[in-house]
Amino acid sequence: STTEHSIGNLVLLYGRDNSSFGNSSFEEKKGYFFDTSKKNIFKSRHLLHSIYIFAHSEWLPSDIAKNKALIVSNFEGDYEVFNKSISYEE
Repeated sequence: STTEHSIGNLVLLYGRDNSSFGNSSFEEKKGYFFDTSKKNIFKSRHLLHSIYIFAHSEWLPSDIAKNKALIVSNFEGDYEVFNKSISYEE
């Protein structure tokens, strides 16, 4: 099942930036993310995944489920490519 505690609800941020978010609402986090007055403080603004997440007007359970499916699909694809590139020696 997809809940707020699933991988689909994770946003990639640097540690210090993540700490500053705390348990704020999506709207508060989005406002902070796009607050250009903090340009020298908030380093995660250039992470494409974070821009994608915060570009949403809202973050609903259906968005979490879609993001989870995308993350899992990307992981499976990357794993398959990686696994095929490994030479197994016996």
